[in-house]
Amino acid sequence: MDIPPSSQYPARSSASHILLEEIEHEAENEETRERDVHFFLPSTNPQSRRSSADDAAQMNSRPRSSAFSNNPGSSSSPNGRMLLVHTFPLSAQSGPSQTLLLPRTNVTGNRVLAACRDDSMRCAYFHEEDVGGDELVVVPKSALISSFPLEKPWKVGAMSVKTADPSVPGCVDLVVCLAYLPRQKDGAAFVDSDKAPKSILIAAWMQPEDLAMEKPVLAHVHLGFTPHGCNQLIWWKDLEKLEETTARIIIPSQEDALYCLELPRTLPQTDNMPLHVQDASSVVPLFSKIGPLSCVNAMEYFDQSDKRYIAVSTGPSASIRFGYYSVASEEWYPMWEVRHDSMTSRMRFFQDGNKVHLLVIGLLEVAIIYLNVSAELRPKSVVLPKSKHFDVVTSCDIVSGNGGSRPEIFLGTYGRSVLVYQFDEVNPVLSYVLETACPVYYLAVADMLRSMQTSAQKELVTVVVTQKAIQVYCLV
Repeated sequence: MDIPPSSQYPARSSASHILLEEIEHEAENEETRERDVHFFLPSTNPQSRRSSADDAAQMNSRPRSSAFSNNPGSSSSPNGRMLLVHTFPLSAQSGPSQTLLLPRTNVTGNRVLAACRDDSMRCAYFHEEDVGGDELVVVPKSALISSFPLEKPWKVGAMSVKTADPSVPGCVDLVVCLAYLPRQKDGAAFVDSDKAPKSILIAAWMQPEDLAMEKPVLAHVHLGFTPHGCNQLIWWKDLEKLEETTARIIIPSQEDALYCLELPRTLPQTDNMPLHVQDASSVVPLFSKIGPLSCVNAMEYFDQSDKRYIAVSTGPSASIRFGYYSVASEEWYPMWEVRHDSMTSRMRFFQDGNKVHLLVIGLLEVAIIYLNVSAELRPKSVVLPKSKHFDVVTSCDIVSGNGGSRPEIFLGTYGRSVLVYQFDEVNPVLSYVLETACPVYYLAVADMLRSMQTSAQKELVTVVVTQKAIQVYCLV
């Protein structure tokens, strides 16, 4: 598989270097720009409506919002381009170690929680205001969070969120943060005692009126084990229960064990409620039936009728096992197993029509999709082309197809690029490549709701977190 010619994927342009210089300049000034960003969607704003002089003036009034992705010439993508709406700068010393997209609210819109390398927690949020016509206004804000009980030398290794369930009375959003003690430069641990905590897990219940996580209800527990290097946190729901009043989170460790923590879905009355971590097999007997679960890299599942289909990746040279659990027989039925050459960093199920596929991302391999996994004992697979040509894939997200369109797959890479694929079972197409100024640590695709006088529209927004900035793009 050859790398495309430079005419198709040009060398990183001077615009990328200019963007990087602007990000560094803003970060050094320690000032976050929070002015409203005005722009027009090209798909809804014909060129005939404005003169070229008006266009130039408009572009100059909103810095960096006119940066577009490079399109390799494929016409299969329904969106085509990504418009840079706003950049939340981060200094080189405070680049994010972990990032999380929080549920949107009517006031703040989409929110991004970033745990930074300078031991700070930051919340950036943005929403869209309707000014009529084709014009969109994005209102960005950011805040420094001081409520989390983390001090040096603890480092955040994983974050995850359980969104509120409207069917459960009083249910709120729940954020879990897992931190660990890193080793010193000489390789020695900060604490050598066997009885000292190896990691800490913080649970934060977000009050509805607490828009920027300034006053969450907190609880934490010290853990006597070291979490697994991939830092996966797995929310586990009982298949038989239609309503959850408690949430279970599974924590893989470097030992041959999984651990489980149960948390209430409703807001605790006070801070620092006691938390108790248990062996996961004692809480979820299914885990003992699946087989050895040492060094779990990733685990994903989905439910169909009375069956739960599970994919689990274990070991440094990933062994991926797939099977299902039957509620009727209370038995585990293995279906297939494959081996990869490197550790699995991400797995995602997604649906296309009535078929369910599995996206697998390895640290040193191309991204692979296993097709129609629940209906085949030996599923076929397809490779996402050129997914290894942009360095390590660090993150992913999938947008389900609507109205007959096919799913779109987004990959963030350490090679300073975001790859967007149009899914096809035979020949997935790399629709376009977005170049960024720094390595991509995290990406997520969210909905930005737009209220109109005649109808309600939904715009897709991509949040891209790089080494020095949180960037918000609009798919147009």
